[in-house]
Amino acid sequence: MAGDRDNVTLVACQVTPIAAGNVPNTVITGARNYYGIKLSSGGVVGAPTVFDNNAGALAGTQLDSIATLAVLGFFSPLPVPGLAVLTGGITVSGGATMPGMLVYWS
Repeated sequence: MAGDRDNVTLVACQVTPIAAGNVPNTVITGARNYYGIKLSSGGVVGAPTVFDNNAGALAGTQLDSIATLAVLGFFSPLPVPGLAVLTGGITVSGGATMPGMLVYWS
């Protein structure tokens, strides 16, 4: 519909790539908002989770979780303006079976 194009909100954000099979947890410091993950590889069994935690631990408030075997290009969108990050950073779970992904944040 013509009116739908008037309801678009754009958000400037950072993108952090994480390689498939990245074993350690990935810490992104300086994040104030979390916007979601897009999978850049598929066919693996890992289920990434994202926590409001700037210390590398999989603890604290869970911001996101991706289902096992999600397909290539899957995007876990969150409401604009994203989810507020209270600890100054986020931790994304790692593991040998994790897919490649792009993490969107600001």
